[in-house]
Amino acid sequence: MNYKLIKELTNNNNHTEARIEIAEELAKKTLSQSYVKIFRAIQQIQDIKRHIPLNLMRYREEETKDMLEAVKLVFGDKVLEDLNKCI
Repeated sequence: MNYKLIKELTNNNNHTEARIEIAEELAKKTLSQSYVKIFRAIQQIQDIKRHIPLNLMRYREEETKDMLEAVKLVFGDKVLEDLNKCI
């Protein structure tokens, strides 16, 4: 995980892009692109609307929670703990 990049994206208010980075790292281990596709779709809507609608933000948070559960299973508690410091 590139914690520095994830933290930088989050600090620059690019929360969805930070989640895409996490999803891409998870996909390398699981070979599943599901979360990558979900967060890229959310990013596309944000780009079109030029903001994130409240209901989409709530959905992003639900998917983030699910993805972080997968991160914990694949990478372990330490990686999850470090990520939670970044996002």
